[in-house]
Formats: sequence, C-alpha cells, structure tokens
Amino acid sequence: MLASIEAMACATPIVVSREADIPFVENEQAGMVIDFDVRTAAEALRTITKNLASFQRNARRVVAQHFNGATVSATFSAIFTRALSGGLSSAAPGVPEEIQPAWADEASCVESTASIASGSDS
Repeated sequence: MLASIEAMACATPIVVSREADIPFVENEQAGMVIDFDVRTAAEALRTITKNLASFQRNARRVVAQHFNGATVSATFSAIFTRALSGGLSSAAPGVPEEIQPAWADEASCVESTASIASGSDS
C-alpha cells in the first residue's frame, strides 16, 4: 500500500487489485480498483489515460486528505488511547475463535502497556 500512496503523492493515478484494500481510490477517482486480469487492467489504464489530468489531481488530493500528518497523528492517537483504556479487543472481528491469534491475558496486556506508556515499567 505504501508504494500506492507514494505514487498518488506524485500525482500518479494507480491501478490496484481489490486485495489492496484501498477502495476509496476508485470512489474518489484517484485510480482504479480491479479484479485483476490483463484485459481488465488494460481497460483501467485506458480509462485513466482518457482522463489523466483529472485522475492526477484527484490522486494528489486523496493523499493530502487521508495521509497528511494531522490526520495520521489523530488516527494513531485515537488507537493508542483506546489501547491504553482497554478499548481494543484481542479478538479479530469475523474470525472464528479457533483461528484467533494466541494473545496473552488481555487485562495484563493493557496493564503492561499502560505501565510502559507511563514510564513506571522497569
């Protein structure tokens, strides 16, 4: 995903497969999200080429909007705050219990993280 963001920051529209999990790229016309096969990729590139200036402007705008320092900082701050308050679950949503990651006791993880963040952990 980082290479895609870097490309858009340079005003280069992208063509990515659905597995890249960046659907907003197509919604905001900064590139195309495709089910990858050669014919579909060629059609996506043709579409972008026909409207290149628009896709280039949108690519830069998307990066500026979603990946600027203030937005990323606010997102990480919210995640860390939730983690320190015990608001993050160790269970991955939609994943059957038998294949969930093996986590240590959630309460002790939160306590340990909180003590490290406060500087009271040795």
